[in-house]
Amino acid sequence: LAAGQDCRQLVVAPSDNQARLIGGEVLRLLLLAWDKDTAATAGAVFSLRQRPALTMTLAHPDHPGVVVSVLCRTAGRDGRSLRGLFAHRIIVDEAAYVPDSVLNDVLMPMLLDKGGDYLLASSPAGKRSAYYRLFAKASSGSQDAHGITYAAHQFPTIDNPHLDLAY
Repeated sequence: LAAGQDCRQLVVAPSDNQARLIGGEVLRLLLLAWDKDTAATAGAVFSLRQRPALTMTLAHPDHPGVVVSVLCRTAGRDGRSLRGLFAHRIIVDEAAYVPDSVLNDVLMPMLLDKGGDYLLASSPAGKRSAYYRLFAKASSGSQDAHGITYAAHQFPTIDNPHLDLAY
């Protein structure tokens, strides 16, 4: 996105609890990066809404109408609470546990008008899900008929920075 444009990030997880956990981590990282003494953030207003779902918003008086937001939502069984939203980037945690219809029929179409990014992260859950099919496509480094490039990355559990190695 170019400077001076809105930016909406949508974080989706299979459950409300997972969406809030991820949102809490996003909030922690934002607050660590936040420095009100820099020219970029001086005068900016940060707001946090907990209900009905976690939403973080950043607006700057020097750029009226420009809003950066992070929305954390649950996928639910049918994605009903996600319909009507838009995003420049969608991040789905534990995507293999999100219903295929939500991934394909609700989330992917949200990106059509913004040309956004779609990031899926998950532990494996069989070979029959939409997540697995996308992972297989990405593992081959393929590009589809619409020019969309897929990429896959795998990391061993031991590389997780949140693990307590003493455990």
